[in-house]
Amino acid sequence: MSIIPLSASELRLSIEPESLCFSDTSELLSHPLPWIGQERAQVAARFGLSMDQADYNLFVLGEVGSGRSSLLKQAMTDAAVNKPVPPDLCYLHNFEAPERPRALRLPAGEGRLLRQSMTQIIKTLQTEIPVRLNGQEFKTESERIEKKYKSEEAEAYAGLMPLPKRATSPCIANPGIWCLPYWMQRITPLPNMKCSHCPRNGGLKLNRQSRSCASRSAVFWKRPVLWSEP
Repeated sequence: MSIIPLSASELRLSIEPESLCFSDTSELLSHPLPWIGQERAQVAARFGLSMDQADYNLFVLGEVGSGRSSLLKQAMTDAAVNKPVPPDLCYLHNFEAPERPRALRLPAGEGRLLRQSMTQIIKTLQTEIPVRLNGQEFKTESERIEKKYKSEEAEAYAGLMPLPKRATSPCIANPGIWCLPYWMQRITPLPNMKCSHCPRNGGLKLNRQSRSCASRSAVFWKRPVLWSEP
């Protein structure tokens, strides 16, 4: 192959500005990007975006700087023109399963309003809660509830005390109510009680009496019965 020498003017490409259809490149921002050499990718992207089915996705590969992100964004914008406006999708914290947040669908535009409202209410609560907790109204109401609870507690204990004496199962309050069998002139905790230490059928009798006492005391307190099998 022969070598052909070239002059400096032949190595330079000169374009007259008057031959271009724009005065500067800022005018090109509104023009669609061309899929240069990517005709098959363009057809595939349009086909994928036209599929109105769940669990279908587009996986795009390309070299850095090839324009794949810009081209796909342009294609998605064009496809969205002929489709209804989708709802806003807001994810809410799921306290039972934090790894699976709850999806809340709102009319388009209201998701941003919800986020702004939540931000504002958090700021308000951070200011208002300490003020309310340190206020006289809260302290008065707290004292009233505490006095009422202590009064009801004393009244309930007074009503329960005669019951265990008849059932040979005294009530112990620490906290809640424990019904323990009274055996050999002393209170025997149920976990340490051995039925072999009781007379024949005595353990079953104490069991029934203590269980009856526990069940009846639960009516007073409306709370689970603290019961252990001997």
